[in-house]
Amino acid sequence: MNIKSRILTATLLLFVGSAVMAVDNMSGKGTGGVSIISSGGKSATVLTLSPTLGIGNFGFGLDVNLFMPAENKPKNASFVSIRYVEYDDGINGIRYGVLSGITLGYGLIMNDYSTEVNGSTIFDPSKAGVKAYTNAFNPYGMMAVITNTKVYAGRLTYQPAELELLGKQVKLGLSYAVDNDGVSNTAGTIGKGQAAMAADAGWLVFGDAGTLFVEVGQLINYSKGGMTGVKGKVFNFLDYQVDYRTFGSKFVPGYFNYQYELSPTDLETVNLGSMSGYHGSLGFSIFNLANFIAEYQNIKYKNKAKEDPSLKAILTVNEIAGVSAQARYEQVQMTSFSKIGSGGANIAVDTYAPLTMLGVNFPGNAKITWKRVYNDQGQMEDSTEYGYAIPFKF
Repeated sequence: MNIKSRILTATLLLFVGSAVMAVDNMSGKGTGGVSIISSGGKSATVLTLSPTLGIGNFGFGLDVNLFMPAENKPKNASFVSIRYVEYDDGINGIRYGVLSGITLGYGLIMNDYSTEVNGSTIFDPSKAGVKAYTNAFNPYGMMAVITNTKVYAGRLTYQPAELELLGKQVKLGLSYAVDNDGVSNTAGTIGKGQAAMAADAGWLVFGDAGTLFVEVGQLINYSKGGMTGVKGKVFNFLDYQVDYRTFGSKFVPGYFNYQYELSPTDLETVNLGSMSGYHGSLGFSIFNLANFIAEYQNIKYKNKAKEDPSLKAILTVNEIAGVSAQARYEQVQMTSFSKIGSGGANIAVDTYAPLTMLGVNFPGNAKITWKRVYNDQGQMEDSTEYGYAIPFKF
């Protein structure tokens, strides 16, 4: 039994063992419905039941799918799969399933890493992983990630009460990430594997409102890099980070990122010379009605005449008059803001609306997902999913 199997088995045993003691704190909900998935010239109708169950600090999600016709079932999709299983008590936590938004330290070597790119209504076990953390050994904190794509990551933090500078606490951290075998897609395998390591220090000058930090790291067998800046949360709703960064000729900041499992950077082909520039991110929530996060960076490469900006943004609109939506946008090598929406931009929009709003007197929600992405062969590809979902509780 490998380590991932042992972790998952232990979590399931804890889940079952605690169920008897937590029945009074049980809650369940989920969705069920029908979707039409069209991509790559093939279409399939999918009948789906996706219940979730919460018992105390435990959570569990399941997908049951019926594909018609069966031969058009998406690759790696399962008829029955465990979407996620987790335990989290605020001090210790462990989760198995699709992982997203994983950042080590301040994002120098791993920033917003996800095991699944561009999302899907169908759970793919090959894009799942395990994330675990503990703060039970104060002043030490630990976090580990293991994925089915053979990406492994770990982080250790140290924050004793007596470690101060001018009366303000200091937090130290070490991070490590490795992909053992590169990323395989239809264009072949990119890289033979890559490891990265980093060390960071944060000075909590303004507490949660502002931490001055410095982080240095290396992509093993390639270049080194570093950044310094400020990160914080103000007015209890606005998250921000602003930093200046400088890297060697073959250092890619946030090498393990949101797009890594689709199109990682081939470090053998990177030859832009040393680089430096500015980076900023901003996120906020408006009365729990909408959430927005955007990230922009403008890097100047020694071997290029022009700067190389990139932009990523996610807008989520929570249910308003029964309608909810999420838009996701990412564009690299954005030569100017006038080029937004073209030249390698990946866009995805999910929209949910009650059938009654569409003139259909029937319970449930209609869902439309539209994507325009550049696939692993560099070609623009549009896809659309139409679905029907019935939320339920038990």
